[in-house]
Amino acid sequence: MSILKKYIRKSDIVLFFALTGIGLFISVFLFVRANSTSDVNAKNAKVAIKSGGSVYAVCALNEERTFIVPSPKQNKMDAPAPNTESSGKDSSGGSTESNAEVSSENSAESNAEQNAEKHYDYYNVVIISGGTVVVSEASCKNQVCVKHSAISKPGESIVCLPNRLTVNIEKSGEDSEEEGGGYDSITS
Repeated sequence: MSILKKYIRKSDIVLFFALTGIGLFISVFLFVRANSTSDVNAKNAKVAIKSGGSVYAVCALNEERTFIVPSPKQNKMDAPAPNTESSGKDSSGGSTESNAEVSSENSAESNAEQNAEKHYDYYNVVIISGGTVVVSEASCKNQVCVKHSAISKPGESIVCLPNRLTVNIEKSGEDSEEEGGGYDSITS
């Protein structure tokens, strides 16, 4: 004990606890700030669905929607175009807005997945519900996109490499540029 008293003084102990307290305070402050900011951004966030590098759909994160996204390797002659209006009825007799978009009620979700198998060889079913996005079904072999957890915060994404699908949650509004949404660097 005399060895510790020789090297450690009362002021060293006070300094240690003061620095530890300041560090804990800063950590809690940053944690609370990050969570409150992400909730605000999630309310204003947009979901961008891209297939083969081109934008397939963009909608608000707080909407309830289901998309059947065909892969770009899909032969265009095999299935109807995803953005054309349908006859107003799907196979179960319920009404739909288009072949690619179906309301996200339970029966409509199962109808969307059945329609996906019927119309497309390569596809992903993307469900936006309750402020989260999930890929519920895919035609790829490895199913990594389906096993991926639901995403809900700006900056998160789901990727299906075999079907060339990306689903990103992006900030919307004026905040996207000021918090790192701009250029990383410009070179010549």
